[in-house]
Parts: sequence; structure tokens; C-alpha cells
Amino acid sequence: MGIDAVSGGAVDAARVVTGSSPFDIDVVFLSATGGYQGYQYFVQWDPVVLAYEGQRDLKPEGLEICATPVVEDKTVYSGCARVSENTSYTGPTNTLTFHCVADGVSPLHLVTLTEDPHFGATSLGYTGQTIETALVDASVTCQGTGQAPAVAPTPTTPP
Repeated sequence: MGIDAVSGGAVDAARVVTGSSPFDIDVVFLSATGGYQGYQYFVQWDPVVLAYEGQRDLKPEGLEICATPVVEDKTVYSGCARVSENTSYTGPTNTLTFHCVADGVSPLHLVTLTEDPHFGATSLGYTGQTIETALVDASVTCQGTGQAPAVAPTPTTPP
């Protein structure tokens, strides 16, 4: 499973966005050895650079039973499953929409099962068991937003 930084076409690991107009990225299955019956994705970004606008379930190959996305300030979690047997579908499963809020670089990180054992990004088997799934992150560089890049505060020494 991976992030395609430029929705549609080949899978792109990075993109540059100028301005603050909305843009799409895709969650994609890069391979499906052995198949899967469902999946969950958990995407994290830098909220200083990007703002989340929404997502669309593409529902390929009968992956039509989809959870309502859970969105927090820098993450979105969701997923879909199918009623019948496994699928070996590869390609986009969800499209997420963002816009830039400041100049800078934001990772688009798929949270792993090691980082979150309950909700990490993974494919799922018939009984909901997790299937080992390789994850590939991406990044977005925002420029021309009119907002300076965030700079960490400089520590001060008391007098």
C-alpha cells in the first residue's frame, strides 16, 4: 500500500504544489500477493503545511463496505472491505483532498501497525486478521502560499 502524491497515472513519491488550491492524492495498492478482503489506511501529515479537505472511497473490485473517515488535526483513518472472497486488486482505493496552508514540506505518512497496532495501515483477511503489507510514503512541497515556512522557536536562556 502506498501514497501516490499525484492522483492518477503512475505512482509519484513527491509533488510540488504552488498556491493554496485543493489537490488530490491517492491511497493505492501496489501489490496484492495472496489477496485481501479489506484494508484500512491511516495517513498522517504536517498540519502546519497541509490542511485536509476530504476523501472519496473509489470502491474498486467490490470494496464497497466503507467506514466513515475519522479525521483529527493531522490524521485520517478509514478503510473498506468486500462481502465475498479475496481480491488481488492493485491500484487506487481512495482519493484524499488537501490544500497548502504554508510553504514547506509535509510527509504523507502511512502509519504502520508497529506505530499503531490497532489502526495502522494494512490489508485485511476474511476474518479481519491483518496481512503483512509493505507501506510506501510520499511528500508534498508547498510553495507560493503567501505564508512563510514554519520555523521552530529558538530556545532562550534565562537571564
